[in-house]
Amino acid sequence: MSNNKTLNDGAAKLSDGAVQIHDGSEQLYNGSKELGEGMDKIYDGSDTLAASLQEGADTVKEIKAEDNNIEMFAAPIEDEETKITQVENNGHAMAPYMMSVGLWVGCLAFCLMYPLTKYNGKLKSGVAWWASKASVLYLVAILQGTSLILLLHLFNGFTPVEMGKTVAFSCLTAIAFTSIMYFFNITLGKVGSFLMLVFMVIQLAGSAGTYPVELSPAFVAKIHSFVPFTYTVDAFRSTICGGESITGSVVFLIIVWIVFTVLTILEFQYRAKAIKKKKPLLLDFLEAKGLA
Repeated sequence: MSNNKTLNDGAAKLSDGAVQIHDGSEQLYNGSKELGEGMDKIYDGSDTLAASLQEGADTVKEIKAEDNNIEMFAAPIEDEETKITQVENNGHAMAPYMMSVGLWVGCLAFCLMYPLTKYNGKLKSGVAWWASKASVLYLVAILQGTSLILLLHLFNGFTPVEMGKTVAFSCLTAIAFTSIMYFFNITLGKVGSFLMLVFMVIQLAGSAGTYPVELSPAFVAKIHSFVPFTYTVDAFRSTICGGESITGSVVFLIIVWIVFTVLTILEFQYRAKAIKKKKPLLLDFLEAKGLA
C-alpha cells in the first residue's frame, strides 16, 4: 500500500512537470516569434539608415561651398565691442586709490602739526573757537585738493576726462577728511591721530581700490559700504576715466563733513564751558600722560 501511495505521488509530480514543460515551450515559441519580428524591424531600420546616409552624402556632394559659406562656418557670429570708458595706463587706474590715501595722510599730518586746541586772547564761545581753527583747516584742505590734481597733471601727465570735476571732488574729499581728523584730534589728541592711522589701514582693504570686492575676504565685503575710501575711489574713477554719476559719493562726503563738523562744534562748546568753570577735561589727562 505504501508503494502505491509513493507511485501515485510521483505520477502527480510527473504530470505537473509535463504541464510546466508545455507552458515553457509555449513561452519559448512566443519569444522566438517576437525575436523574429524584432530582427525584421532592425533590418528595415538598417535599410532606412543606409538610404538616409546615402541621400545626405548625395546632398553634400551637390553643395558648392563658396568663400561666404566657409567664412560663415568659420565665424558664425560677429561680436561688436562698445567701450564705456578708457583707462590710459596703470597710473590712471591706480590714481583714485593713491589720491585717496594721499589726501587722508595730508589732512592727518596737518592736523597733527597745527595747534587745534590753542587759542589766543579771551575765549568767547565754542563756536568762535571752532571757527578760528576751521577757517585755516578748510582753506588748507582746498589748497591741498587743488594742488594734488594740478601737480599730478604738470609733472606726471595726469589727465582726467573731467578735470574740473576731479579738482572739485578732490577739494570736497580733503574737506571731509579734515573734518574727521579735526574731531578726533581735539577729542583724543595723539590717540585720535593714531586711531585715524589705523582706520586708514582698514580702508586700504575695505575700499577695494586694488582688487574687486568680490575677490576680497568676507571681512572686506562687510565694511566696504561704510568706509570713506570706497566712495572717493569710485568717484575719482568716474571723473578720471568717465563713467557713472558721482552724486552718491558727493552726498556721502557732505554728510560726513556735516556730521563731524557738528560733533566738533559740540566738543568745543563743552570744552569752552568746562574751561570757564575750571573743570578738568579729558585732554588735560591725555596731556599729562603725554598723549595729546
